[in-house]
This record gives sequence, structure tokens and C-alpha cells, in this order.
Amino acid sequence: MYLQTRRYLGSAAQLGQRKLRAAQAELAAAQELGQSRLLAAQELGQSKLTSAAELGQSKLTALKGALHYEVPDTTLFSLVGTTLNLLNGTTGPGLLALPLAFARCGWLMGTVMLLGVFALNHASLLLLLRACLTTREHSYIGLCSHVADGIASLIDWSSLLFFFGSSVSYLVIIGEAFTVLTSSLGDGSVYDGGPVSDGPLHYSLLALLLLVAFTAALLSLPTLAFCFSSQSLFPPALETLHQPATYAYMHRVVDTTMYVTLALHLLVGLVGSLAYGSAVRPNVLDSLPQTSVVLAARLAVVLAFAFTFPMMVFLCRMHLRAILARSELVPRATDALVEHVDAPRERVSDPFRHTAVSLLLVGSSLLCAIVFPNIDAIFGLLGGTTSVVLSFVAPAVFWEARAAPVANDHGFEEWPSTSC
Repeated sequence: MYLQTRRYLGSAAQLGQRKLRAAQAELAAAQELGQSRLLAAQELGQSKLTSAAELGQSKLTALKGALHYEVPDTTLFSLVGTTLNLLNGTTGPGLLALPLAFARCGWLMGTVMLLGVFALNHASLLLLLRACLTTREHSYIGLCSHVADGIASLIDWSSLLFFFGSSVSYLVIIGEAFTVLTSSLGDGSVYDGGPVSDGPLHYSLLALLLLVAFTAALLSLPTLAFCFSSQSLFPPALETLHQPATYAYMHRVVDTTMYVTLALHLLVGLVGSLAYGSAVRPNVLDSLPQTSVVLAARLAVVLAFAFTFPMMVFLCRMHLRAILARSELVPRATDALVEHVDAPRERVSDPFRHTAVSLLLVGSSLLCAIVFPNIDAIFGLLGGTTSVVLSFVAPAVFWEARAAPVANDHGFEEWPSTSC
């Protein structure tokens, strides 16, 4: 019995050892299989990752090759040309009324106020430049798409009234020049202000302005503000440098333009006020002796403003359509304002509506020029209302909203830093 038990236990131990060795062999085989599968998976993942990276790099290279980047044109000729284009806009009709503003408040106070207005406008221009570089927009209408609808409507309405008032002032100056030019050829005049200009409405409006202006300095300040209200002209003019041009080059153009504009305004204001004193006319050309040189200057003014007047009408029409588009009277604001190269034919403006709006703007500006022929009052009214919005409020709002997320529809490789 004892021997049988020992033999049974011995065979059980041998059987257990054989099973243990078999289990160890299976475990080793499973470990080898798992290790091989892990290595294969790692190699497959690495190859897929490498392939995906190569594919992404190839797509990025193809996309960069398909995009067209204009090299910034920062040559001296381009910088000078852009500066001259801006000077054409910054030295507008307000320059003619500046001697009267200086004569009202004195040459010293006028110089101080003009320097203060210049400093504020220069600072607002730098804010506007940063906003344009960040958002890649080149107009006030484009910048308005980055702000709230209420603020955008305020800016559009201010722009519409500002350019409309500017067109009225152009017609007034052209009419005065025609009066002098035609009277120099003989008796009578082809153009005059008409009986309405001498009516009670004209004097009532002047009286209202005089009541609002408590002092001579305050009466002169809106005209001084109007002289530098050219912020909306800078974004499209600076685009001629081909963004992405560096901030330093654009800063140089803005500084040069503003300092030359300041020098011209100081020269005209001081010389005109010191030469004629309180007898200076709202249009300084009316104070000059009517010699052949002055008549030639008037003719040049007529030609310059006559060619600029259609641009004022175009800007009025553009902002008017922006207002209508924002009021959902037109499907989309961008479709109503900008016709892309690949835009379908249905987006083209209705010719009848285009003509009707143009005739309405031209006719109403002509009527206002006849009823309200005092350019000094026009400049004061615009300088105290719309110029404040366009020169100081709008650039600050655009700069504040410059970091808002916007769609990159312009095809630029990267966004500029907001600290430019």
C-alpha cells in the first residue's frame, strides 16, 4: 500500500512538472508573439505618421505655391507716390477756410489749437494703422465688419454725411470760382448764390451756429478739426504699398504726410490771417487781388475739385449701400459693396438704382450748395459732428476690435502681431 502511494505521488509530481514546463513554454511563446506584434504595430504607426506628415507637408507646399504673395513695394518711388496721393486728400477745401479760423481766435491760439488737433489726429491714425495691419482690411467699410452693428451704423452714417458735406463744399467753392472767373470776362455772372442764399433761412442757420459757438476759439475749432479729417483716406492709399508691408514703412508714410500737411496748414493759416486780419473772407481766395495769377489758381481749384467731386459721390453711394445692406434691404453687405473677380453676374448693381442714387446725391448736394453757400459754416458743422466720429471714435473702436477672431479670406500666410 505504501509503495503504491509513493508511485502514485511520484507520477503526479512528474505530471505536474510536465504541465508546468508546458505552461512556461506557452507563456514564453505568447510573450514573443506579443512582442513581435507590438514591434509590428509600432513600425506600422511610425510609417503611417511619417506618411501623414509627408502628405501634409506636400499639401502645404502645394498651397503655398498656389497662393500669390505680392512683394511689399517699399521703394523710395512708391513711398513718395503714396505720400503725394495722401497729401492730395489731406490738403482739401478746409485749407481755404483756415485763415478765417486763425483770424477769429488769433494767430497764437490758432497755432496752439492746430497743433493740438494735429497731435490727436496723428495718434488716431497710428491706431487706425495698427487695426488695418491686424485685420487686413483696407477701408472703413471693411473695418466696420469687425465691430458691432450699432457702432458700424454710426460710422457709416457719419461717413455718408461727411462725404456729402464735402461734396457740397466742393460745389460752393466751384460756384464762387466760376462767379469770379466769369465776372472777370465781362459784366454779369454765370453763377450766383441765388435769392435763396440771402433769405431768412441762411441767416437763421448762421445765427444758430453763432449761438452754439460761445467763443471765437470754439467757433474756429470745428474748422481746424475738419482740416485733418482724412483718416478714411489712409487705409486704401496705404494698400498701394502691397501688404504685408512692414509697419515701419507705413509709419514713415503716415508721419511724412501728416507733418507736411501740418506745415502747409500752418503756412496758409498764419500768412492769411496776418496779411488780412479780421477782413479775411471765408474763402481766402476771395481776399486776394483778382490778378491773372489768382484767376489761374481759381481755375486750378475748379479743375481739382471738379475731378474730386465724383469720388465724393462714389464714397457717399458706397456708405449708403452699406447702411441699406446692414438694414437687410440688400442680401449681404459685402455683396452690395464689393464685387469680387469671381462674383456671379447677379451681384452686379441694378443700373437704374445706381443712376437714381447718383442723381439724388448730386441733386441734393447742389441744392444744399445753393441754399447754404457759406463754406466756413459747412466746415464748422462737419468738423464738430462727423469729423469727431471719423477722426477719433472710429480709429479707437477699430483698434479695440483688432484682435477679434475673423475669417482669413485674404490668403495671407500668417496674421501679424497685435503689438505691431
